[in-house]
Amino acid sequence: MNRSRNLSILAIDDNIADLELLRIHLDEITDYEITLHTFLVPEKGRVWLENHTADIILLDYFLGTLTGLDLFGIFRKAGIMTPVILLTGCGGEEMAVEAMKAGVSDYLPKGTVSPNSLTRAFANAIEKQRLRERIEDHRRKLEETVLDLQRKNGEIKSFYHTLSHELRTPLTSVREFVSIVNEGIAGPVNPDQQQYLLIAQNSCDQMSQLIADLLDATRLDTSKLALARNPQPIGPIVDHVVASLSSGAMEKKIELTGNVAVELPLVNVDEQRIIQVLTNLVTNALKFTPEEGVVTIAAEASKERDRFVTVSVSDTGCGIPEEDLELIFDRLYQVQKVENGSSGGLGLGLYLAKELVHLHGGRIGVESRLGAGSTLSFEVPAGIETETDSDRDSVNTQQRQTV
Repeated sequence: MNRSRNLSILAIDDNIADLELLRIHLDEITDYEITLHTFLVPEKGRVWLENHTADIILLDYFLGTLTGLDLFGIFRKAGIMTPVILLTGCGGEEMAVEAMKAGVSDYLPKGTVSPNSLTRAFANAIEKQRLRERIEDHRRKLEETVLDLQRKNGEIKSFYHTLSHELRTPLTSVREFVSIVNEGIAGPVNPDQQQYLLIAQNSCDQMSQLIADLLDATRLDTSKLALARNPQPIGPIVDHVVASLSSGAMEKKIELTGNVAVELPLVNVDEQRIIQVLTNLVTNALKFTPEEGVVTIAAEASKERDRFVTVSVSDTGCGIPEEDLELIFDRLYQVQKVENGSSGGLGLGLYLAKELVHLHGGRIGVESRLGAGSTLSFEVPAGIETETDSDRDSVNTQQRQTV
């Protein structure tokens, strides 16, 4: 829009007398240098706008077979965003409301048109147009920013997906050769060397797990992570996690306990994925629990949802700050280092746990009090059958197992 005091005004009115009266009023305006273009036929005014620009358009409401609002809609569909002031010789408040809702800049009954009222209407229309342009510019910049962030997010996801694949093969080779040397296949090694090689092997295992987490996160993003669900007892899953993490718990002098309620229904889950969920929760609990602490995995019938089983991991650790409770399941989020705890890792463990539980149709949550430990629990759907004592005996599980 022309920002100077000069105004190019297009007026469309099928009454030549009204156009002449409008010209007289405009001649008396001293705030602007006005150039007026008038048309009795709406189509001619529209054609003129195809090759010319106006700062303000004045439209009569009644234009034969068209109304001013009809013509206003035609202009907008054609991409003509010039401010429009609607003029009418009749009509009341309802017509004014209709016009303003449609998006016209102002509405003036012809009986009130004067140099002063036109000057005010022009000033208001120009200011509204400037605001619209600023809003539109801001919206456009926001859209560009969103598109740029989406592009960068896609690049990051592609990068860590490629990185994960590229790292997996050489890392596997490194671990295998470290294992070969540690086992003495390539020649004798002394106890000190074996200890160093074991540390290297454990580090390879940790890196392998981080890479697996990155790949799982990528599969979740692309909806390529599928579940292989089968009805099965939850007890053996709990026992498996307790057994696999027992050595790490003992190294930290932490008691790791499994406690599964009797006569639980079978759960309809992907066994390996629920093991992954529990492993992530227990690993997190061990990380923030001090020596002589206790971490407990429990399973029981859900108290809130029928035909769901609740599995929880409780610890006697440092607890989670209140401001972090709603964030701990977010991707890449890590609780800041606290006493007796560490924030290591990629911040994907709890995020993956949440997403895997959601894929099963369950939900996950946390309860914690700083300095008094935490409980992270999730629900998984039950199958049709009920886990019996013979089921549990056949897999050599116990109602309570302590490491």
